[in-house]
Amino acid sequence: MPGWRVVYMMDQTGENRQAWYFLTEEAVEEIDQQREKFVEYMDSEVVIEKCRVKEGALHGLSQSDAKDLADRFADVVWDTDNWEKYAPRDVFEMS
Repeated sequence: MPGWRVVYMMDQTGENRQAWYFLTEEAVEEIDQQREKFVEYMDSEVVIEKCRVKEGALHGLSQSDAKDLADRFADVVWDTDNWEKYAPRDVFEMS
């Protein structure tokens, strides 16, 4: 796929083996809304990966659009208020 790709991943995010963190459903909705703003004016060459608590992506962007979307993703992903704690056992059951 030509173009730039913006991705967020929360795999094994955490300080130790006692707990990992993924995005809350509300944060995923916020990210999805930000991503949809870009999809509205993109051509059919864009590849959309579903946004989930663990990861999400959008492919086929221009470099400037990718930087802008990455900043928007980062605002949500790096806000620890948007994180939900999971026990490692729960993480493996999600996969």
